[in-house]
Amino acid sequence: MALLPLFLAVPEYEQSTPTSTSTSTSTPTSTSTPTSTFKNALAFDLGQHVVGVGIQHTDSGYLSVQAVIAYYQPWTQNINFLGLSGEADRFGDLRGAIIRARAFFHPGGDAPTGFWLTPFVQGGVGAGLRNDVRKVGPVAAAGLSAGYTGRISERFLLGGGLGLQWHYASIPDGNGPPSFSRLYPQVEIHVAYMF
Repeated sequence: MALLPLFLAVPEYEQSTPTSTSTSTSTPTSTSTPTSTFKNALAFDLGQHVVGVGIQHTDSGYLSVQAVIAYYQPWTQNINFLGLSGEADRFGDLRGAIIRARAFFHPGGDAPTGFWLTPFVQGGVGAGLRNDVRKVGPVAAAGLSAGYTGRISERFLLGGGLGLQWHYASIPDGNGPPSFSRLYPQVEIHVAYMF
């Protein structure tokens, strides 16, 4: 009779062993998440009027932020692309440098990849000819775009999108070209190297 409790205790001990091993085997699966390895990126903004480089940080699955410094040339304004700027602004040569800041909102929770919405603002300095004299003044823009970013490899991302922007340049000593203030379509191209 004294052996009966000992005999019944053996299966209980053996059943507890798989439970402990099952918890230990579940640990590697919970840590194997490829999207959480890299939070920062070297970002290249190849937008409609800019070519820039900067930094991008993924704060959560729903948000990443980016800041770049860029060469700026509003070629759509300078050549009256699709008639958006008017004949009076043709053959302009406005160019300069800007800083652009933006946030990417990822509704799917898969930042920095997947579908995104991004408001952005930018500001800087531009120089253009007025009466054959090059003048320097402020340039700025603000807009909203929607797009998608995909993963080329473990570290490289490629994204693109479309949107609208309000675009502004104020070159002194006159109100006409190369100064302007108008609504433009926006084209987004982004490349990022994650680290």
